[in-house]
Amino acid sequence: MRKLKSVWILRCPGCRGHRRLERGTEVRMRNGKPDVRCPCGRSMTAKLLSGRTTDKACDTRCEGAKGHKCECSCGGENHGVSA
Repeated sequence: MRKLKSVWILRCPGCRGHRRLERGTEVRMRNGKPDVRCPCGRSMTAKLLSGRTTDKACDTRCEGAKGHKCECSCGGENHGVSA
């Protein structure tokens, strides 16, 4: 188990479920990525959250996002928190 140093966005290729893993979360790693299973039983794909701070206001599109790229005023802090 290892503590994450970055925020990761996970997606299940089967049921298309999503999950956000915060910094400091302890997870098992495989090939440099979190090794997490979806509740449906499949292995989830993981991508680092890529945040860029802009003048665009953060809103529900950011908070409910399921992708791994964020370009708004939060710079990724709120990205996917309610997905």
